[in-house]
Amino acid sequence: MDINSSKEELEKALEIQMEKAGWTFFDEREFLENLMQTRFNFLITVYAFFFSTFFLCEKEEYRLIIAIIASIIIFLISLTICRIYIKADIVLKILYELDSNYTSGIIKKELGRCSGFLPNVNKFIGYRIPIVLLITSVLGVIYSMIKVL
Repeated sequence: MDINSSKEELEKALEIQMEKAGWTFFDEREFLENLMQTRFNFLITVYAFFFSTFFLCEKEEYRLIIAIIASIIIFLISLTICRIYIKADIVLKILYELDSNYTSGIIKKELGRCSGFLPNVNKFIGYRIPIVLLITSVLGVIYSMIKVL
């Protein structure tokens, strides 16, 4: 079974999960979204720490070291967030394919009416904001390298 499975196959898999596994697509969605949220909050906290440390530091050599460390850590945290986003997106697509009597199907149908007005917030949290934070930390490395040299 994969993301392109038929609705019947997905519903059968959900029934099996409910009966035997005790862990369903709904549980997986909740787990992944909570994990993505906590990792994103951690990324913002780490970025704010390094950002403030970078500007409080007076020696350019130390700024360069701080910016390099920050870029590496932000890159690694961003990778985990992107990976979680991909998994969460797959689970959401599976849930949207299930019977329209489930909450996710009803929400998808209602959102379809105004989909042009609502951006995909998960994409901002999963890709765009981590990339912007990484780019600004790399710019800090470049700035410090220019100042040191």
